[in-house]
Amino acid sequence: MFDRFGTPVSSDFIVNSTTTDYQYGSQVALNSAGNFVVTWGSVPVLPGEGGTNDNSAVRARLYDIGGFAVTQRML
Repeated sequence: MFDRFGTPVSSDFIVNSTTTDYQYGSQVALNSAGNFVVTWGSVPVLPGEGGTNDNSAVRARLYDIGGFAVTQRML
């Protein structure tokens, strides 16, 4: 995480614990309170998780202003 001047205020952290197969296209969105969501694409989708006809899915995880995960990985 970085402050408004681009100075690091935390060390790197892992958003997605799945490192096999293909994880791609990450994006971050921030609200006015400083909470943020990270989204990314994932292929393949595990059995029973849903997804699309091409076996891909968009995943997300929410974080608070301190960078602590508020949710588990979501499909």
